[in-house]
Amino acid sequence: DGHAWEPLARSAAARVRKESDSAQRRDLFAALTAIADRAAGKDAGSCAADISDLACLGRLEWDCANSAAAEGRGSPLEPAGPEEIVRRLCGCVRTTLQGLRQEGAERRFLDDLAHIVRLVERNLENRRVDFGQLLQSPRPGVTALEDTNDGVMKALQILWAEVVLAEEDLWQRVANAAEGPARDEYMESLGLFRMVHWQPKGGRGDAFGESVPRSVELE
Repeated sequence: DGHAWEPLARSAAARVRKESDSAQRRDLFAALTAIADRAAGKDAGSCAADISDLACLGRLEWDCANSAAAEGRGSPLEPAGPEEIVRRLCGCVRTTLQGLRQEGAERRFLDDLAHIVRLVERNLENRRVDFGQLLQSPRPGVTALEDTNDGVMKALQILWAEVVLAEEDLWQRVANAAEGPARDEYMESLGLFRMVHWQPKGGRGDAFGESVPRSVELE
């Protein structure tokens, strides 16, 4: 009986929302929520919006942690917010995407990157940030490490640039291909294209405002 799983799903979701000390525990309960929801007969896109957001952050934290471990570096264990995770991704997204590309397993990573970009942009919008000002007149000397609106936008633009640089060979194929179906196929396989055109599951498009991320304007 699917209804028997619903209390477990609600309990696990509550633990996800409350967990502030351990990224591992938060991710464990996010996974349990998804499993219980599916067992209760819900589809993959029916997860509560905030749980979906937290699950995305958790997966990307693990991507950053795995990259740090591969380089012999440590990684923070406490849950981080989307802006901090974007800063971490700036240093590992290129190698992570290249590795996943070789395995043909990049889809989830690109979906999560597209998701976190929209989460960060939504946070900026909620603070009534002037995107035009940030993009057209960035403060001189701003760095992605700054905990400021300018720093956040810088980190987002570095993230986009690193996604492009991770796929230089594919971009070269696009440039060399004649117009037609083959070139279109190359274009649609690009990480940049897939992130720009990403749509959240469960009909959450309106939650993220603009359909195309505004930070994609690369320098």
